[in-house]
Amino acid sequence: MKRTNAYNIALIMAFAWAVPTCAVAKPEAVALPERNPDRPETVPSGTESADAAANTAATQEQMPEAAAAPEPKLRGPIEATAGAPLTKSSAAQPVPATPGTTVQKQTTATKALPDTGGTTTIAAMPQPSANPERVAEQPESQEADEPAADGAEPAETASESPDEPAEDKADTAEKADDKSDDADKMAAAPASFMPDTVPEPDIHPRRDKMFPPEPEPALDYVSILEPLLDYELSSADESRVRFVMRHKGTIDDTLAKIEDPAARDFALWYRFAHTKSTYLKAEAVEAYRKSHPMWPRLETLREKAEASLFLADASPERIKAFFKDSEPETGAGRAALAGVYLKEGDKERAEVAVDAAWREDDLSEDTEKKILSEFGSMLDAEDHRARIDVLLYPDKSKMCSAALRVAKNLSEAEQKKVQARVAVVKRNDNAGKLLKALPADALKSDLGLRFNNIQWLRRTMDKEQRLTAWKLLLDVPLEPDLLLDMKEWWIERRVNVRAALNDGQPRTAYEIAAKHGLAALQHKLPDQFVEAEFLAGWVALRYLDEPQTALRHFISMRRAATDSRDISRSEYWLGRTALVLGDRGSAAVHFHVAAKYPQYFYGQLGRQALDPRPARLDVTATPVPTPQDIDKFMSNNAVRALGVARAVGVSWVTPQFLLSLSRTLETAPEVVLLAEYAKSVGHKQMALRLSKIAFNRDLPMGDYALPVGVMPTYKSLLDERVDPALVHALSRQESEFNAAAQSPVGASG
Repeated sequence: MKRTNAYNIALIMAFAWAVPTCAVAKPEAVALPERNPDRPETVPSGTESADAAANTAATQEQMPEAAAAPEPKLRGPIEATAGAPLTKSSAAQPVPATPGTTVQKQTTATKALPDTGGTTTIAAMPQPSANPERVAEQPESQEADEPAADGAEPAETASESPDEPAEDKADTAEKADDKSDDADKMAAAPASFMPDTVPEPDIHPRRDKMFPPEPEPALDYVSILEPLLDYELSSADESRVRFVMRHKGTIDDTLAKIEDPAARDFALWYRFAHTKSTYLKAEAVEAYRKSHPMWPRLETLREKAEASLFLADASPERIKAFFKDSEPETGAGRAALAGVYLKEGDKERAEVAVDAAWREDDLSEDTEKKILSEFGSMLDAEDHRARIDVLLYPDKSKMCSAALRVAKNLSEAEQKKVQARVAVVKRNDNAGKLLKALPADALKSDLGLRFNNIQWLRRTMDKEQRLTAWKLLLDVPLEPDLLLDMKEWWIERRVNVRAALNDGQPRTAYEIAAKHGLAALQHKLPDQFVEAEFLAGWVALRYLDEPQTALRHFISMRRAATDSRDISRSEYWLGRTALVLGDRGSAAVHFHVAAKYPQYFYGQLGRQALDPRPARLDVTATPVPTPQDIDKFMSNNAVRALGVARAVGVSWVTPQFLLSLSRTLETAPEVVLLAEYAKSVGHKQMALRLSKIAFNRDLPMGDYALPVGVMPTYKSLLDERVDPALVHALSRQESEFNAAAQSPVGASG
């Protein structure tokens, strides 16, 4: 017994000796986000560590524009470097999130970031205030966190322009074993971590409420929208509207007799948008376009007006008057001005206008023939080759016939090159044979041919062929004047970046992305420039372990970002880069900025990086339309045109008006009424789409853009642990909850 007691006493003493050591290893307390914004604020006691304060002071010294308020701190030291997986001892810890997260108003202009020159550091970035007004409560302790494998780039939502499909989605996700204790299998530098002592949560914590029913509407929208759903149009006006819509002759007398203003506007819009240009008067079309900014197809109306001037042989006086306050926007308009210059004896200006029209613009077959007839002597072989590039770069088979038509103006050898390029665009089986039959030096002198050859090489299943494609791509000059269509060249680069990563060639992928040549065109092609800088930075950070290189690209991306989607993405990756570089203060600030945009993927990741605990995603409430909102909406002639279209039997134009209005209506209550109208006439999918468009304009449309109760009944063929939220998100993005939707390759629902 004595021996047993002595043994127990020894165990107790050993445990008592170990406790202080364990306590020292605990991370410092961290300020948690305010969960109840209406609660009186409390001020925590205690002071920051000397090391953290020194780090913050050093950061602020290099940032004269940064706020003087205390910035949030990440818990625990960051010891990991680029390429080294974080472990329990080296993991960067989460920091407090901005409480009461709501959708922020879209930023339309960003302050220019300073050029630090030489080596760029996170501290050199201007950093916003990290919510100094609110001081959050602090918990007593927090267990050490273990990094979760976050793979490669998170799969961002396909296209923020919901009505345009995303291109070239590459699956770059890395696989990691969640239960493995081997840190080498974990992805590098995750932004947030789950405690290693917490059991894996049930992904169905509220199984009975995974798919809640659709909420009852706040108002009786069917009654409110009844004037549109059953539009009162007299039989006389209905007949007159139909006449104006389709008659090719004079319509002035009939138009004047239409009593309903919205019906009169609709009749003219339909006529201008659907009648051949030669039957239209350019001045009337342009006057209508300028006075109806919310109506759809305004670009088409401008094209019709300019084509009318050229194809109908307008007088020089009319043409000059039309372009008195604006430049031509189409090839037909440039050709019309070229005719004026030629008649005035200014051949040089005429040649410039003709060259621009032929080399840069989409041309109808009628316009193309007339240009060749009137200005053919001004065009040489180089102009025709440039025209063929314009037609074939977009990789659309419907433009191949025009390319072959233009090729008839070239030599037989040149025609063979065009035939090979057309075969690539059409995905013909003989494309490779036609390319290989060309002279060996053909690729050196013809960049357009090289473009299509790169496409063909990439599409083969041969890795060696793809390596050849990348060598050709990296050898391409970057001058926009030589490449002509920088947008299409970037699309091809982007696809090859993903292909190179899939083939285990990250250095090649980086070089393809970084050598994009878009810097000089970032104001003309802002989306492409931002995406190029992101891809280059992401590959440098995640695959090449070069955080300083990545930082340079992410800073460039942030400088060019003007909308909240790009701002959230760039700020998040600046934060990730800061973690790798060990600058925890800057990382926290960047994550805070990203978290201001919770409607976007990277805004949510920013929030998670600050605090990985489960939290409700709150967005600004969708407002209920007031009587004033309803009156404003119902008095808008572009809205009333929806009712007119139904009354005269052309309701097939309804989606055009819905999409146009979703981009031009000024307030969320108006878009709510628009979405309810779409649902009332059977366009539920369009109601979601237009709500997403307005939501991405930062209008508070969360209830409609992020709907519940809309999942169709389905039977899962997968494991029951597939998160219903994932099914919901994929359905929202891919089919917009349309169970009858089908993809080009046959996928349904």
